[in-house]
Amino acid sequence: MSAYHKLYLSIVLALCFAPVVRAADEAFDFEVLQFRAKNLAAEPYKPKTVNVPTWLQKYTYDQYREIRFDPTHAVWKREGLPFQLQFFHPGRTFTQTVQINELDGKKVQRIDFSTKMFNYGANKAGKIPADLGFAGFRIHYALNNPKYLDELAAFLGASYFRALGKGQYYGLSARGLAVNTIDSGGEEFPVFEEFWIERPAADAKSITVYALMDSTSLTGAYKFIITPGNDTVMRVHAAVYCRKNPKMFGIAPLTSMFLHGENTGWARDDYRPEVHDSDGLLIEAGSGEWIWRPLTNPKSVTTAAFTDQSPHGFGLLQRDRQFEHYDDLEAYYHERPSVWVEPIVKWGPGAVSSNNRIAHRVRLQFALDERFRSPSPGRICFVNPAGKCDEPPRIAPLCARVRWTLSSRTGGRPGDRGGGDGWNRCDAGKSYGRAEEQVYRRVARCF
Repeated sequence: MSAYHKLYLSIVLALCFAPVVRAADEAFDFEVLQFRAKNLAAEPYKPKTVNVPTWLQKYTYDQYREIRFDPTHAVWKREGLPFQLQFFHPGRTFTQTVQINELDGKKVQRIDFSTKMFNYGANKAGKIPADLGFAGFRIHYALNNPKYLDELAAFLGASYFRALGKGQYYGLSARGLAVNTIDSGGEEFPVFEEFWIERPAADAKSITVYALMDSTSLTGAYKFIITPGNDTVMRVHAAVYCRKNPKMFGIAPLTSMFLHGENTGWARDDYRPEVHDSDGLLIEAGSGEWIWRPLTNPKSVTTAAFTDQSPHGFGLLQRDRQFEHYDDLEAYYHERPSVWVEPIVKWGPGAVSSNNRIAHRVRLQFALDERFRSPSPGRICFVNPAGKCDEPPRIAPLCARVRWTLSSRTGGRPGDRGGGDGWNRCDAGKSYGRAEEQVYRRVARCF
């Protein structure tokens, strides 16, 4: 073969393999994720194909619980890092699988599903696709004992997530977004379809999770910085792009359960005096006024709306901490966390479109969804910004902190929103660039 032909062949091979190399080495950060979400919003929504075998979908509650993750396969266990990842197996109601990636610096490494990661117990497992994927994941950390890594946070199902502080038991959940909640046409549930989790340093005190959201009406790029402690705090930054205008758009939604309590009377068929994850909604209005609304269990759907100018925070609280008020040695309702949501960037000016700012008025909504009445009545609260996404792709940035706590306060002296931790420092809102990406680079300074 002549030198010319060798050179020609080498060029052809280089061109053939160049796209593969670039795809493998493509840098990832939050700006890349926002760009991907924006481009996705410009395309028609494509529902993800369900590839979970039918026999797994038909599993009973007990059968599904038999599937346990093998801790010896936890990500970062061999390296002895302070955080570890474990995964949830698809099945039963969890039929939408997600892709999970490790992020080392800006390099992405896909984490592939394997049946070797799980113990199936007494179940007679059928054939499982090699590329099945995971239902979700959980983060472990030495929260209560330096010699044992407790479950710290979990992302499982649609855009649901929840976390724990020291000495806490799982209770209420948070969501990425609430869309068309209590709408007669049915609620829309956006889904976190892919995650990227930053590999922590050996001395890391927090862990960062990125997520890509998709749904019929919108897409979103999310970043969570999770710091464990007596109170576990999540700093959440999101950029949401609308495909169309939802009838109801709720940011920072919380979902809890209230069956019965002090203000509803004792249920005749339940030995427990009270059964609830939260007992009230607390709001700190923009004026500094504090509003408390006890939860109830009405016979029909009810909605209460509180109109305000950029509220300072809201949350679903579990204020009753006496065991004898619950008498439940398994559920530990008295040690389930309250969750307080606080804006780092004001919710009013933070709702930004490509051409103008949406009005500063914000409506806090507390709602009961009748579908959850049996056996676990659900409570949903969220911030519903005024304005519309009627000219896609409109964008709505969220920059907030979510605190999981056993305290009945909000993380400091009531009214002390700074908390002395510097998390309220954010340049967003001072000035907006002409391009959407410039706006989000400013908002990103919260992190």
